[in-house]
Amino acid sequence: MITFFKTLIAFYISGICYCAILKRGMSGNWILKILTLNQIPGYSEFLISFALASLVGLIFFIPLKTLLEHKWITLAISIVLLFTTFIPYQKITSTQLGLLIGTKKFCAFPVLQYFPLWLAGAFFAKYKIKWNKNIFVFTFWCSLTYFISKYFKSPLLVRFSPSMLWVISPLFFIYCYYLISNIFCKYKWSLPIIKIGQNTLLYLLISN
Repeated sequence: MITFFKTLIAFYISGICYCAILKRGMSGNWILKILTLNQIPGYSEFLISFALASLVGLIFFIPLKTLLEHKWITLAISIVLLFTTFIPYQKITSTQLGLLIGTKKFCAFPVLQYFPLWLAGAFFAKYKIKWNKNIFVFTFWCSLTYFISKYFKSPLLVRFSPSMLWVISPLFFIYCYYLISNIFCKYKWSLPIIKIGQNTLLYLLISN
């Protein structure tokens, strides 16, 4: 719950600053719209998505914990969630609903479509997965789809709201980054980098 509120507050700060600095004006009406999630300011969309993802994880903590006990069922549900990327986003006009399932109304990072990545993170943490040949090969082929799609200029590669190809295409690079990070953690000189990783939200907010 603390993570949810911290990220939500970060979203509010980032969103209000966006309006005050880039929009060069900040009215009470604008602030109210941001507070009620009726307006999602630029550069802040991912923060509210992080907040909602942590809230969903908290609400469904017990069933998700049980789910992670079954590897193949977790994989199957992740695949099913990926198919939610075929939702007709243009028909979603509610801002709040768009945050959860996607919309064309703003640059959305919908919780439902990106939730397989959240599940993957929880799965890796639970089973303390490091190097795994099968995961390496699987994620490589997932990321290869990006370059193939770019080469053929596929209309299926869409960022907002995300297509399936967009969600799976970075998996290989994320996995490689994860492996490298585990190596870095073994050396004392990596402590400053680790501190940044331990305070990601603060650095995201400062960068905004």
